[in-house]
Amino acid sequence: MIVEMRQAAEKADSEEAAEREMQRMVDEMKWATEEQVDEEAEERAYLERKRRQRRRKIERSRRTSKSPSRSRSRSKSHSGRKSRSRSHSRR
Repeated sequence: MIVEMRQAAEKADSEEAAEREMQRMVDEMKWATEEQVDEEAEERAYLERKRRQRRRKIERSRRTSKSPSRSRSRSKSHSGRKSRSRSHSRR
């Protein structure tokens, strides 16, 4: 009878240990997915920031150079400096 009780106790202990092990594995998987989700969110935020910066840069360049032909001719010769200062005073 004592042997049977010991065996039952050992069986219960091993079942508890198995249950704890399963729970530990589940927790680890949960943490791994949470980390992955965090990393993916960071990645998305980073890409969104870059996209916004690019869009802002494009908008800024569109605003500054209304006519590309004028900016092209200005880069060829430095005579455009006078006209540029005139356009600034007009604003």
